[in-house]
Amino acid sequence: MRLFIIISVFSSCLNADINYALKIPQTENSTVKRQKLFEAIALTVNTNIGKQLKPYINELMQQGKIQLSDLQKGHYGESGEGCVVKSGKYFYEGYFILLNEKLSTAELASALVHEISHYQMIKKMIDAGYTQPVKVSTFEISAFATQYEFIKELEQLKRVNHQSLFTDENKIISNIIHSAYKLRTNWSDVSYDAFLKQLIDYGYPYTELNRTISQRTEKQCVGLVYK
Repeated sequence: MRLFIIISVFSSCLNADINYALKIPQTENSTVKRQKLFEAIALTVNTNIGKQLKPYINELMQQGKIQLSDLQKGHYGESGEGCVVKSGKYFYEGYFILLNEKLSTAELASALVHEISHYQMIKKMIDAGYTQPVKVSTFEISAFATQYEFIKELEQLKRVNHQSLFTDENKIISNIIHSAYKLRTNWSDVSYDAFLKQLIDYGYPYTELNRTISQRTEKQCVGLVYK
């Protein structure tokens, strides 16, 4: 959801091979946050879409890289690329995901699927040795389309009604994710331009959507001079 890329409790309903150690101070509020996050993950991994994303969820959770935060209204999730620029050089900080703590369980799961889809795409491109820059808009098409499939699956399982998600922004978000799904399954330049306009109208900066991301492993990232 509204991706802001930075340049750059254990639940019994989860499978036993997931053993997360979140790096959050032990407070009453943090316990509530952990429980909400685990419930969202449990809902996610009990779908076919979630099962495909589960290895990536596990990887980041075991590093304490998925956390809930008090994000502003309309800002559902945030993630970082891992390779950032500091003082003219690249440094590897690792991928992270922040999700809005105010969301319902189903909304959290949906936002998680979106952000994890970004990470899955990055990992697959790195594993395939693909080093060419890719536009942020390409990541958004893939993530929103996967999010659409996830919500449809939840509806088929009678776990949610899509009209109950994202409150007063429901129609806008529903249109965006459906457009992304149609675009991924039947690409056209006209549909792509229309999708970009939807994102821009929603609040995505045009320059950010057209920014390119060069996929870099940790080895490729560290110490390289930024040009």
